Amino acid sequence: MPKEGPIRPVNSPSSSLKLVRSAGQFWSYEDEMGLAAAEIPNAKIAESGLYTCLAVSNPVTRCGLEFMLKSLHIVRDVKTVTGTAEAIALLTVARCDLLIVSADTPPAEYSPLREEARKKQTKLLLALHGTADDDLARAAMLNADGYLLESRLTTEVLDETIQRLVHGEMLLPSILAQSLLAQSARHAASYAPRPLLTTREHQVLRLLIDGMSNKQIAARLDISQHGVKRHVANLLAKLSCSNRAHAVALALRSGLLDQ
Repeated sequence: MPKEGPIRPVNSPSSSLKLVRSAGQFWSYEDEMGLAAAEIPNAKIAESGLYTCLAVSNPVTRCGLEFMLKSLHIVRDVKTVTGTAEAIALLTVARCDLLIVSADTPPAEYSPLREEARKKQTKLLLALHGTADDDLARAAMLNADGYLLESRLTTEVLDETIQRLVHGEMLLPSILAQSLLAQSARHAASYAPRPLLTTREHQVLRLLIDGMSNKQIAARLDISQHGVKRHVANLLAKLSCSNRAHAVALALRSGLLDQ
């Protein structure tokens, strides 16, 4: 039977970006809104393991990832394709719980792939080649469920990434999180008009960035968890975001908290 490792969130160091940090490698957010769509059902994993697909352009990276994936107990099957068109075709005919894609995929090809992945409730991981500013900026603008940094990728890191992704967290390499903050500082003034948030929505957004769960936000603001979910849903609608992690990334990039 496939094994599921425990999730052990560790509080992040004090900073303006208080995300959940694990082993110095990742920042992550819990995505509690729409959990049925965001979390791969544990029962499915326990029964048969994850079906994964690789759409990574670099053949060396693709072979390495395939080898590591096949060594993980949580993975049942690994399929490889060479491009986004093949990946979309595969999603339409076969089960795929996790799709790993190159971060340098052109946006025009990435968008339909992401849309098809959403329809199939397939988790999408972006594999970053490097840490150059252009690479990080491009990856930060793409909407994914998690990110892998090829230069720091090991079997243990890949296993932790998948385990936490399965439980509804968004994995973000520390260097990409720092890039998001840097973009926020450089480009905050260029984002206009900004969505008009109520005082309560603004408070909720700040607490989301602090990495708080719905239960923690409810306790901090002295409101019900149902009320928190309603405010988060309103935030997602106003920001045109698909999940909490996307909303937080957008808020950081746009300097929305400065309003």
